[in-house]
Amino acid sequence: MSTLASCLAELFKGHFRGDVLPDDITEESLEESVCKPVCLVFRNLCQMQEDNSGFSVLLEMLAELYQKQPKIGYHLLYYLRASKAAMGKMSLYESFAQATALGDLHTCLMMDMKACQEDDIRLLCYLTPSIYTEVHTNFFYAEIHTNTIYPEVHTNYSMPRYTQTPSTP
Repeated sequence: MSTLASCLAELFKGHFRGDVLPDDITEESLEESVCKPVCLVFRNLCQMQEDNSGFSVLLEMLAELYQKQPKIGYHLLYYLRASKAAMGKMSLYESFAQATALGDLHTCLMMDMKACQEDDIRLLCYLTPSIYTEVHTNFFYAEIHTNTIYPEVHTNYSMPRYTQTPSTP
């Protein structure tokens, strides 16, 4: 499986350069952006049933590919968010995370969000709402509020503080 993942990493390396998110975000541009060859793997994963033996083989191959190309994690998140074919399938990311060498959703998601933050802040902003609402973990809220994710956002941006003014009688 490792040899196949190495070959795919080499074949897909052009996909991992540059911006993923289209400049003009429309339904058409999003669908066009998920028509790249690497997205075929994601689409097949979405179409398979989890009890299918092909599903576990595909997850294993993606986990191997993740070791060779860590950007695959947030690209999968993007596909699950942007593709109509993946509507309601965000839970597949949890299966992917558990299949990786990292072995758990929390660690994998944190690593993918940090990688996305370093590579494409626009994409991170696009992904965050769906991850926050659809990925089944409580860590996201805690990580944001402890500055583990987005530390420069915390240092460069301070939340406005509202104080109550005493009401006059």
